[in-house]
Amino acid sequence: MPRETSVTIKARRIGGFAYRYLMAEPRTGRVLSSFQHGLNVGFCEGSEARTVTLHTPALPLHPWGVEVAGLVSAQQNTPVLIDSANLRLGDLSLRLDSATVCDLIIKHYTQDEARRARSRWPALAEALPSLHAARPRDPLARRIRALLADWKRTDDVRSLADLLGLGIGSTPAGDDVLVGLLAGLRALSTVSTSAQTAVASIREALGGEELLARTTRASAQSIVAALDGAVVEPLRVMVQHLGGNGLRRATLNSDLQGVLHLGSTSGVSMLHGLDSALERPLPARRSSVDQLSPNPLV
Repeated sequence: MPRETSVTIKARRIGGFAYRYLMAEPRTGRVLSSFQHGLNVGFCEGSEARTVTLHTPALPLHPWGVEVAGLVSAQQNTPVLIDSANLRLGDLSLRLDSATVCDLIIKHYTQDEARRARSRWPALAEALPSLHAARPRDPLARRIRALLADWKRTDDVRSLADLLGLGIGSTPAGDDVLVGLLAGLRALSTVSTSAQTAVASIREALGGEELLARTTRASAQSIVAALDGAVVEPLRVMVQHLGGNGLRRATLNSDLQGVLHLGSTSGVSMLHGLDSALERPLPARRSSVDQLSPNPLV
């Protein structure tokens, strides 16, 4: 009989949420789906269930992602085991302990950074209508715009809660809008009472089992990560650069393109959410961020 062979590779980078979950204890799972640059793995069941993406550097890292140097492929339902920083998938052994852990946390703006970000954003935001028009028509676009407009007018987070699960795919458009919105509010939340209050209100409105009842698990995990300030890498880079000092317009244009290339429509939706956060009148104050209650999907 031929001997079984095992291939060992090392993960290069890993999102902070994926790292803490996978390293906490032994877990079992299975391959949920595969795509051109990687695959999605579902672990456990019930309240401990999570989805982790294994992917090549061709895709940007996100809080629940694991970046590997080469292509990882497997059939759907292939068993997966994680134990002692070693993820076994068929005859593949993936080492996690040498990977660089990237929390992907958006840093809070200072007063000066907040002013720079809000002054730079309108020039970039001018491109959003044409970018949106260049993509396939989204029948929900008008509904999403109406919900954002209602929130900006009333500060009623129930309008934002109605974005949850609005759309199709693994990350519905309404959820992507929420992620972009939370990215902007997170950056502003130490210099703005309004932004800080909005994050706390959104967390309360979307807490508990509400997320999983109305959207996909992968999307719910992205929203929970965004509530704690962690987002996909291109969006994080753009938000930080917006407030940076001495940056060229070409750098921000490159950042914009990086976000736009997130999925077929995810990037555009995130930018619409970011736009809603940065364009609101945000009275400034100097304070520390309030301690917020832990989220069940962290």
